[in-house]
Amino acid sequence: MAIERLEGYAIAAAVVGRWGDHVYVTSSDGSVWPCWGRGDGGTALPGAAGYGEQSVADCISQQFSRAGIAYGLTGVCHQIANRILF
Repeated sequence: MAIERLEGYAIAAAVVGRWGDHVYVTSSDGSVWPCWGRGDGGTALPGAAGYGEQSVADCISQQFSRAGIAYGLTGVCHQIANRILF
């Protein structure tokens, strides 16, 4: 059980005519949780980082890095990222 640095990133949403950012999570060992979207090319979010176990983040994120969120119904990417980072 290795402790990794988990960090939240944001990237401008690629939806024409819409505002906002897409958020995703990475770890210092190279793991990425894309949270229903891209998992690269973003800017680190100040204050959205800490240390934790990748295995726990994987468990929380569940299959396809969605953390039990039905996109648009029960949340969006930033709620998924918050769950994984927590």
